[in-house]
Amino acid sequence: MKRILILLLLAVTSQAFAQYEYPDKELCEELKKRTLAIQLLEETGDTEKNLNNALKKIFAEWDLTPVEFMGWDAIAEILDSKNTSYALLLQNDELRKDIRSREVDQYGRKVVGATDPNSNKMAFKQYYEAFTFSYYNFDLLLTTKKKEKSITSVGFANGDLSRIDYVFLYQQLSRLIQSSLNDIPTDEFYNVASNIETCKNSKLVLLRDFFSEKDVPKIDDYYEFEYELVDFESYQDVILNKAENMSYSKIIWSNQINMYEWVVVDAKSGSILSQLTFGGVKFGRNHDANDIIKSKHLKYITNKTAQKVNNKYK
Repeated sequence: MKRILILLLLAVTSQAFAQYEYPDKELCEELKKRTLAIQLLEETGDTEKNLNNALKKIFAEWDLTPVEFMGWDAIAEILDSKNTSYALLLQNDELRKDIRSREVDQYGRKVVGATDPNSNKMAFKQYYEAFTFSYYNFDLLLTTKKKEKSITSVGFANGDLSRIDYVFLYQQLSRLIQSSLNDIPTDEFYNVASNIETCKNSKLVLLRDFFSEKDVPKIDDYYEFEYELVDFESYQDVILNKAENMSYSKIIWSNQINMYEWVVVDAKSGSILSQLTFGGVKFGRNHDANDIIKSKHLKYITNKTAQKVNNKYK
C-alpha cells in the first residue's frame, strides 16, 4: 500500500521549522477515550514477523489508551465502517511528488517568454513530475464519521526499520501527546537554550557509518564537546537501554518541511535536542536519503542562532 502525496517542493537548503507536528489538545483528549489500533506488517517472511514482534514489545509500555495490533484488513474495516471507537497508527511507504508546470507549444516544445497573440502558435500549460522523495511514515489518526483527523505523524528516512526506530517512534508520540495534554507550550516543549546545554553536557554518540572515511578525522575540528564514534551494535545499545547523559544523531524525514534532515536525540527521554537541515540526498529526479552526515555540520548542534532558526514548532 503506497500513498502518493503531491506537494510543492521545498529546496534542499530550506530552513527547517519542526520535525513533527505538535498535536492539538482536543484531539489528544479524544484519543484518550479510544483504543489505539496499531497496524502490523503483512508477514511474508521472518523479517516482517520479527519487526511486528518488536513493535508489539515496545508498545506494550503504552498506558495512555488500550492497544490492539491489527493487520491491514482489520484496519481497512475500521476505516470503511467509520468506527469511532479507535484511533489508528498506520505505517506506510510514502512517495512525495513535486509537480511543476511549464508552457509548451502544440508540438510539446518548451515556450520561453510570452507567445505573440497575433501568431498562429498556441501555448499550453503542461504539468510534469520534477522530483520525487521516498520515505516511511507513521500516521496517528482519529476516525470520524467523515474524514479522518490527523493527530501527528512520525517520519523516517526509509523503511529499513529496526527496534531502535520503534523506540524512537514510541518516545516521540508519547512526548508529543503528553505535552499537549499538559498544556506545555511549544517554546517549552522545544527550548533552544536548555537543549543546547543538554547537548554540551551529554556524550554525543555518532554512528561511524554516517560519516565518510575522509570526513572522520575532521570531527574534532567542528565539535568541541564529548562525543564517541561507534559501530552499529554500540549505537543500538545506547538507544535500546535509554542511556542517561547520552545523546545520539539520527537521520529522519520531517513532515513539516517535507525533507530529510538529521537530529540529535536524548537517549533516555527521546527528546529532540537539535535539528539540522540535511543536504544528504542522491541528486536526480528520484530521491532517497543518502545516509551520511558531514562533519562540518556538527558545529551547528550547539549554535544558538542556527537552532533558533531551525527549530520552530507550529
